[in-house]
Amino acid sequence: MSASRDDLTNRLNLNEGPDIHTIRQTVVSDKFQRSIGKRVILLQESFPFLFVGKIKGVEGDFLELKVEITNINELDGERFRIHLDTVQVFFIEDGHHVIPDIRG
Repeated sequence: MSASRDDLTNRLNLNEGPDIHTIRQTVVSDKFQRSIGKRVILLQESFPFLFVGKIKGVEGDFLELKVEITNINELDGERFRIHLDTVQVFFIEDGHHVIPDIRG
């Protein structure tokens, strides 16, 4: 027996507004959208772990990044589509603070 839409909505507590995941996704997506053209450093749990590059675009919760440097030399210079949920830490250059050259 299938539950009605209202029953399912009530059981999932969706009547009380957006959940924290939706709020986080919106805030992070908006931050990256406002930062198109700027350099960013990203850290994520999964391989490859480190990206430094220029933000080229944002589509939903995906970031398009033109990578300068990763922790894998063979991937340097490529374009990546990164799901924002995989990003653990990021820093976007703001004009006062810049990302240093970490190539060694």
